Amino acid sequence: MTIVPLDWNGWGPQWNGTPGVPGYIKVPGENPITPAEYVALPKGKEFRYTPKAVWGYNLDRLVWRYHPEKYIADKHLEIDKEGEPHYIISLAEPTIGWWGEKVVGALIINPATGAGVEKFIPLGEVPSWVDRVEAESIVHRNIDYHGKYAQGYWNRSIYGNNVLAATRTHFGYGSNDEPVFATGITAHNTANTANSDSTIPDSLVAVYYTNTRTGKTVEYMLQGGATEERAVEQCNLIGDVRNRQYHGTTPQLYNVYGHISYVVPLQNASHAFAGVCIVDVMNVQVIAWGHSAHEVELAFKQVIVGNGTQVAIDGTRKLSTATGRVLRTGAILVNGSTTYFFQLEGMDHLFAVPVTASAKVPVTHFGDEVWVEYYNSGEAVMPVNKFDNLSFELKNSPLQAEVEERALKHVDAVYKKEEVSNDVQSILDKLPPEERVLLKHNMKGQ
Repeated sequence: MTIVPLDWNGWGPQWNGTPGVPGYIKVPGENPITPAEYVALPKGKEFRYTPKAVWGYNLDRLVWRYHPEKYIADKHLEIDKEGEPHYIISLAEPTIGWWGEKVVGALIINPATGAGVEKFIPLGEVPSWVDRVEAESIVHRNIDYHGKYAQGYWNRSIYGNNVLAATRTHFGYGSNDEPVFATGITAHNTANTANSDSTIPDSLVAVYYTNTRTGKTVEYMLQGGATEERAVEQCNLIGDVRNRQYHGTTPQLYNVYGHISYVVPLQNASHAFAGVCIVDVMNVQVIAWGHSAHEVELAFKQVIVGNGTQVAIDGTRKLSTATGRVLRTGAILVNGSTTYFFQLEGMDHLFAVPVTASAKVPVTHFGDEVWVEYYNSGEAVMPVNKFDNLSFELKNSPLQAEVEERALKHVDAVYKKEEVSNDVQSILDKLPPEERVLLKHNMKGQ
């Protein structure tokens, strides 16, 4: 949920007896179909302290009056657990002379009364309902500087060799539901030519996740992942997306089933929301799209399993197995491929099985006993890696059985040959050095 504050439009309205800003707007962040909601404030709780208010009611003036030694790095509106709105003011201090600002804490101010302005809360000690204390601009700048100047200022300014640069910084939530800024790092090589400013982005080499409450940053190194531009291009190349004249915009980095991926919103020709695309950063061929977040989630699961990719949930691989009788079954078409769903007796979740998992999948019915190997993601729908119906067997034709038997004999012969070779070598290794020399001389004589 995004909270959008309303503010004064100039000086005039503030002198006509209006007690304050009468409300704010809530915008759903996950469901684009749900309309925005205007929230009217009760009488006596109108916003008097706002960024565009004048004189003593100006929010910046109020903060400077109590904290003149600090910078205002960011200010935004958030809602607490009781539904009360508050302005969150991020305060920063310089670390190098007057520059090098670093966020050190925050203020939580009641917009109606100004209460809370005197209480400075250090970074990492804010209440859990506050999502953002770190300032996006400072986080992005510091990470960008770290990449550009880690090897020295002159290396960047004159030679421009193998420097790193930040792409974009986006706000989101990690797998532990902690609020984070995600920043991608790309490798750049600046050509030392007449046009020394020309840079060629190479690939994504790292992702930084910065906790917006504590400021703690974690770096994940990558072996040459796709850039944001490449991810958008791949989404635009999907047949259905191209035929419908959709286009990707503003990719954001997320950990999707253990895969660092770009989540790319899709828009139609009128720039209205049309769907979502997910692209694996390390393999852009692992890609899916859907008209909604739920649809693209199912499609991405199917692509992961069908591609043979080992999925890591929360950074670890959790493959589990289960055997049971089919209680319910159904199928849906996702992006042109069928996915089957099964519920087994005694289990309160579904298994999503791609049609490519086994020839037995489409003919499995109620009451059949099945075995599944699945990714234990803890969700209501678990993606299946391997599938078998234990209620019947599929037998090969005599010709196919003969072909497989010949193949097995060939494999056995190869292994036996290797075993004999290994046995001879082991005997030679046991000979004394003088006997090995004599044997070698006699073999040459032959």
